[in-house]
Amino acid sequence: MGDDAVIVAGYEAAESVDADPIRSLQELAMFSTVHGAGRVMSRTAAKGSRGRGRRTRGAISRQMMDDWTNARGVIVRGGDVDESPHVYRRLDAVLRDQRGTIVVQHTLRPLIVVMAGPDVVDPFKD
Repeated sequence: MGDDAVIVAGYEAAESVDADPIRSLQELAMFSTVHGAGRVMSRTAAKGSRGRGRRTRGAISRQMMDDWTNARGVIVRGGDVDESPHVYRRLDAVLRDQRGTIVVQHTLRPLIVVMAGPDVVDPFKD
């Protein structure tokens, strides 16, 4: 929510490992790549939890999330702190870890994010 997204393609390496060391990187990665930044915090850690008469406080507040997205100029409608930018790895770090196996073809900067609000129960959330 609010971070850039990229469209990538696999780096075209030579057919032989001897001809191009990038090919061995690709083989180690099983000719695959990431499909997202990945979480650094669980939904429960971000939001907190309720149960058995007690409530734990989450690490992320709505104000923290709003400050981050507002600073990037991204309009957010809906969503909740369990999808805040704070709970995901930063894209530049993910791309740095994938260097040599992918080529960034396009960078997409979000303008608006629309998600179900915190009052909507989603049975498919992980």
